[in-house]
Amino acid sequence: MPKITPIQSYMIIMLSVGLMNHVIIIPLLLEASKRDAWLVVLLVFVASPVWIGA
Repeated sequence: MPKITPIQSYMIIMLSVGLMNHVIIIPLLLEASKRDAWLVVLLVFVASPVWIGA
């Protein structure tokens, strides 16, 4: 029976953290911020090409 390698365990941990953020934390932040959340999305959309360097 194959064992889980360190890279696989790292990927499992990263997946669980990402799912927890997506399902639990982000909806709570969006609910608390109300309408201001869309302003942040627009600001990130404008700033991301500068940050990426494109």
